[in-house]
Amino acid sequence: MLSNKDLSFHTLFTNTLVACCFFLFTFSACGGEEREDGLSEFEVEHGIGPVTERLDIGDLDLEMVNRGSDIFNRLCVACHQLDAGITGPALRNITEKRSPEFVMNYILNPREMTNRHPIGQELADQYPGVMAETGLTREQARDVLEYLRAAQQGEI
Repeated sequence: MLSNKDLSFHTLFTNTLVACCFFLFTFSACGGEEREDGLSEFEVEHGIGPVTERLDIGDLDLEMVNRGSDIFNRLCVACHQLDAGITGPALRNITEKRSPEFVMNYILNPREMTNRHPIGQELADQYPGVMAETGLTREQARDVLEYLRAAQQGEI
């Protein structure tokens, strides 16, 4: 038979355990709801692709801007203008609307962005066709991003 001291300890222990379980299940369910589309919070904000961490973006690098301009005028201008949508959206202010990581992920992974990302799906509904795979490297995509940053800042 349990003494009053043992019974009090047992009751306290049981109540504490029940309270801990309640809080654990309650608060773990609140913050971590899984998205229906399977995207992580990073992917929702910054796109789906090889850029999986925030980039350290500093001041404009004019060499990168020049390389990005060459790439843009060779590969992108058929569908994108800075100030007018053609078969894709105008891009002058894209770096105000989207994070650098998002822009690079869209450049590097347009098919998956179109198929799985909500913004990519919206763009596919607004513009004919799907952005072509460019075959650009991460460094080249960064150069295009720098060109777009320069355009947004009025440098182009």
